[in-house]
Parts: sequence; C-alpha cells; structure tokens
Amino acid sequence: MKINFLIGVLLFVSSFVYSQTLTDSLQAHYQFDTNLLDQTSFDHDLEILAGRISYSQELSSDQAIVLNGRTHIRTAKVFDNSAYQQIAISLWFKSSTVASVDQIMLQGAFMGFGILIAPQTGKVIGFCDGTSRGSIQSQKSLTDGEWHHIIVQSDGYETSLYVDGELNGSMIEPLVVGNGRYNNRLYIGRSNYGVRPFIGSLNDIRIYNRILTKAEIDLLASNTGKEQEASEAAPLQDQQVEVEPTEHANQRISVSSKVVTVKVWDDQKEDGDIVSIFLNDARIKREIEVENQEHVFTLELKEGVNVFKVLAHNEGSRPPNTAAILVDDGNTEHKAVLSSKKDEFKELIIVVE
Repeated sequence: MKINFLIGVLLFVSSFVYSQTLTDSLQAHYQFDTNLLDQTSFDHDLEILAGRISYSQELSSDQAIVLNGRTHIRTAKVFDNSAYQQIAISLWFKSSTVASVDQIMLQGAFMGFGILIAPQTGKVIGFCDGTSRGSIQSQKSLTDGEWHHIIVQSDGYETSLYVDGELNGSMIEPLVVGNGRYNNRLYIGRSNYGVRPFIGSLNDIRIYNRILTKAEIDLLASNTGKEQEASEAAPLQDQQVEVEPTEHANQRISVSSKVVTVKVWDDQKEDGDIVSIFLNDARIKREIEVENQEHVFTLELKEGVNVFKVLAHNEGSRPPNTAAILVDDGNTEHKAVLSSKKDEFKELIIVVE
C-alpha cells in the first residue's frame, strides 16, 4: 500500500534525521487500526453518525478504514483551530469511484479546510480558505484504485497541494480558521450536512498547526514516517527484564505468545493516578484511574517488537504517577513498575519470540 520500495539513499538518510519531528505540533492523528481514536493527547476522537465502518488489512499489521458512501463520521467534541496560523493535513486514500458530485474525504466544518475528489475528473481538490471553489487540484485523476498520499498545507498566505510527495501546485489564498464554537467539527466520509459521500479507503490522517518541510513530506509519502515513530523507542540491544518489579525509564520483556493478559494496578497506596494506555501507538485505554483493584484486559501482539506505553495525566496526591504492570503469556508472569511525571510517557517493550 504505502511502502515505496524505490526510496533512494537520500530519503533513507532523511528518515533518521527527521522522523522525530513528525509528532511536533501534531494536533490530531487517526491511524484507523480497528478504532476511531485520535492518537494525540488532544482527544479529537471520532464518532459514527450514520452507516457502518469496516477495516481492511494493508500490509503486516496496518489497517485502513473503508467507507461505502453511507458512512458519516465526525469528531465527538469541538475541534478548535481558531489559534492556527498555519496548517497541514496529511492522509492516504484509495478509490476507484468517480461521481457526478464531489466526494468529501475530509472537511473541517466552519474551520476553513477540506480535501475532496472532484466530480467527473477524479482529481483531488484541497483548500484552506473556507471554500473549495477555485481551489488547487491534482494534476491528474487519482481514482485508479491505488493508494495515494495527499498533503494540503497553508503557511497563512499560500496553499500548496502535494501528491505522493510531489508538489502539484500552489495558490495565494488567506488561511481561514474556525471560532471554536459547537459546530466546529472534523467530518470524514461526508460533509457536515451529510451529503457528497466518499467511496473508498482512508488511512493515517494527520493534522498539524504548522507546515511540513519537504523532507517530512517525503518521509510521510514513503510511509517510513509511521514505522519510524513506532520503532523509535525500541532499544538497540536485547535486555531481559527480571520478574521482580523495576523502575527504569524503558523496560523490555520477552513473551512466548502473541495473546497475553495484562493487569494494571496501584501496588502501593491509591492516590488518584490517571493514565492512558497505548499499544504500538494505538490507544487502548483512555484516562483510567490506577487503583488497588486491577484493570484486566487481553492484548493481541504482533510478531517481534511491541511498544506498550503509559501516559500519565497527573501525579495524584503522592507524586510521581505510578502503575504496576503484569504481563502473563500463559507460561510466565512479567511484572514492571512504570513511574512518570505529568504528561510523560513511559514504555514497556514486549517482544514476541
């Protein structure tokens, strides 16, 4: 889908130089790996207004959302972009449908931006000035049933459209933003009025409140950006974690099964610690209180390295934020203790052998 096997040496090098910047100023990120959650701390999670959604498997463990023209999705809460002075929207899409009306892939309703497929031609239109009328279009039709990467961005005065890493055009137009009121929502698959449906697949939607560099655009268009983010935290050498709890910044354990039982609890005195839990950058538990009573859930891991992250939302009444983790693969129980400051991630590397 998104893997470009013809990446040159320069792009390969740039992936190491720029990969850490891909989360800078990231305001929303939808990976669509079996959920509609925003992977940033801004909690711009999506909800279904109409229709159903399905997911397609796209290489290894990556998944995409499939829209059939009847699906209507939006952010559950207000999406406030009123303070933006710049914006960049990045997404992957695949479609073989050319309709008699434009197809809304993404719309910032009353927020000034959108990406859609033009009627009759199958070209992609992007805008950041509040209207799609007279906006930039891709140089050719993109409804060929193949995956394409799109970036629409504005520096406040000029809007640019990139297709598969290549600049397709720029246009002088002022950036229009919302006012943060109740009707400022992000819509996917249809407009805010429930019309102009999109038929196709979407993946890895990102919204930044800055513009992206050409190196970053190349990185996202090659799909190495997503894999780099997921692998940044993986240690360069093996390190077995003892069964007894430790409190290192990042820890590593090995398990013999891809299906494990995980328990999360406060093994000391309860003090109101709140955490969110992520597996391979997909949020699986949102703002749960760490109590003496265990939170128990099952995880399905991928072969090789998995990154289990805990994000501390506070430090309770007895800093720091502390969570005990027990991972049971059916043969061995591995215990770790992750201690974090507010808004800090701590990681447990889980390797399936």
